[in-house]
Amino acid sequence: MPGLLRALAGPDAGAADEALSELYDALLHQGTVYAAGVETAPFLAGLAAAGHRTADVLLLLGGMAALRSAQHPDTESA
Repeated sequence: MPGLLRALAGPDAGAADEALSELYDALLHQGTVYAAGVETAPFLAGLAAAGHRTADVLLLLGGMAALRSAQHPDTESA
């Protein structure tokens, strides 16, 4: 994961595109949020806040949050 996050934040647009695709596959694949997503979310949020592919990263985080809520409705706050 660290290499993908570095590539996402790096200056090479092609590498950032590939990293984003791999992050989707690793964290949010076929309607499932994987455990690594929970651990990676703060780093993704930091990248978005720093202006690295902000819209793309927020879409990934939003997808993770939406699926997580759907998979675990008992953990939603009122």
